[in-house]
Amino acid sequence: MKKRKKKIIAAIAVICIPLLIWAGVFFTDFACVSKIKEPVFAEIANYGGNHPYYKGLGYGIEIKYYEGTENIEEIVMYSAFGTVINAVIVCY
Repeated sequence: MKKRKKKIIAAIAVICIPLLIWAGVFFTDFACVSKIKEPVFAEIANYGGNHPYYKGLGYGIEIKYYEGTENIEEIVMYSAFGTVINAVIVCY
């Protein structure tokens, strides 16, 4: 009985630990989008003009800058399925 219980606990840990790490990464980038900052963990996948696109595990972030400046005009976070999770439009 003890061996079975240890195996169950180990299996739960193997599933939960990566899930918790992913949640920390996701919510860190989610907070960056909310605070109008570039993501910390997502890697840049495409840079077209003033619209860089960042890819994370299960999400993407698109940033639009005001032309000729480094000020963020719009930042949008998408799920892996293309739905908007979080978005901020900045008016200066």
